[in-house]
Amino acid sequence: LGLAMAAGAGVCVGTSNFILAVAMPLAGLTRVLPVFNGVAIATGVSISLIIEGNAHPASLFSGVVLIFAAIGLTVHSRQQASLAPGGSQFDLEGMLGQEQSVSGANTLSTSPRKSVGSARILSFQNLQSMIDEQKQQHQQQQQQEHQEQQQRIISSGGGVQPNYSSISMELNAQEREWKLSTTEQARRVLHGLGLSAVAGCVDGCWGALTLLAKGSGVNNYVTAVYFCFGILVPLVLFEAFSWIRNPKDFARNLRRLTLREFLLCCACGFLNVFGIVTYFMATVLLPSAVAFTIFLSTPLVSISLGVFCFRELEGEPFEKRALVATIMACYVAAICFLSFNALQLV
Repeated sequence: LGLAMAAGAGVCVGTSNFILAVAMPLAGLTRVLPVFNGVAIATGVSISLIIEGNAHPASLFSGVVLIFAAIGLTVHSRQQASLAPGGSQFDLEGMLGQEQSVSGANTLSTSPRKSVGSARILSFQNLQSMIDEQKQQHQQQQQQEHQEQQQRIISSGGGVQPNYSSISMELNAQEREWKLSTTEQARRVLHGLGLSAVAGCVDGCWGALTLLAKGSGVNNYVTAVYFCFGILVPLVLFEAFSWIRNPKDFARNLRRLTLREFLLCCACGFLNVFGIVTYFMATVLLPSAVAFTIFLSTPLVSISLGVFCFRELEGEPFEKRALVATIMACYVAAICFLSFNALQLV
C-alpha cells in the first residue's frame, strides 16, 4: 500500500501538469499560475496538518499567509503592467512571464501588454466589467469608422447620402457578434481558472501521499523512485490517447519537434524532478507541511533571476521596484517563519 501511495503521488504531479497545460491556453499563463500555486499550498498544507499535525501552528500559518500575500501582490503587479498606458516591460516572471496565452490568441485583447489583468479576471463581476469596457471601446471604434466612411461618401459622391438603415443593421450585427465572442471568451477564461484550481488540488495531494507512504514504513529513497515511475503513468496515457485520437496530427507534431526543444524539455524535467528529490531529502528531518510550503516558494527564484541576473528592473519607476522588493521580502519572511517552525519542533 505504501508503494502504491508513492506511485500515486507521482500520478498526481503528472496529471496536474497536464491539466495545467490545458488551462493555460484558456486563461493565460499569468492568471493560471497564481491560482494553481495558491490552491496547491492550501490543499497540501491542510491535508498534511490533518495527517501529522503541528505543535506550533502559529508560525506555520504565518508563513502560509505571507506566501499568499506574495501571490496576491504578484497578481496585482501583473495587472498594473497590463493596464499601464502603452504597456510596460516590467514583468515579475522574467523571461517567460509575459501576459499571453500559449496559442497567442485566446486572451480578451490581441495585445499582450493590454490584455485583461490577472487580478481583475479572478471574479466574474470584474470579468463582466472588463467585457463591458472592451465592448464600449469596440462600439466607439466602429461608430468612428462609419462616420469617416460617411464623410468619404458625401465628399466623393457630390452630396449623395449614405444608406443609414443598412449601416444601422451592420452595426447591430457587429454588436451581436461582439457580444457572442466576448461571452465565449469569458467562458473560456473561467473554464481555464476552474481547471487551474483543479490542477492545484490534485498537485497539493502528492505531498500528503508521500507522507502516508512514509508512515507505512517506506523510506524516502524508495518513495522517490516509485514517485518518478508514477509521473510516467499519466504521460503514457495522455500520449496514447492523443495518438489514438488523431495519429496524423500526433506524427506531424512529433516531426516538428526540434533537437533544441527536446533538450530544453529534458532540462526542465530534470530540474523539476531534482527539486522534488530534494523535497524527499528535506522531509527526513522537517515536517511535511513545512517542507511542502517552502518547496512551493519557487517564484522567489524566478523573480531573483529576473532582478539580479537579467536586470529587468533597470529604468523602472520606484513604485515597481518597491513592489518587487515587497514580494521578495514576503517570500523570505515566509521561509524564515517556516524555518522557525521547524526549529521549534526539534
